[in-house]
Amino acid sequence: MDRFNVLIVEDNLTFRHALAEILQAQFPDMVIAQAGNGPEGIEKIHDFNPDLIFMDVRLPGENGLEVARKIKRE
Repeated sequence: MDRFNVLIVEDNLTFRHALAEILQAQFPDMVIAQAGNGPEGIEKIHDFNPDLIFMDVRLPGENGLEVARKIKRE
């Protein structure tokens, strides 16, 4: 099976780690990257090429909807 890349973009560290642990427990072959804010998330997208992104819409600075629009444009 091909590797499935997931990116979690969430500013709450506790929640981000908990979500990553839950996903990893349910899907052990999944590769998970994490980002704590929008700019870091965009950088990880370029480096990591995720198949799926979980993103908080209430990120500080640029919110998740703005980041999603940037991703879509690119």
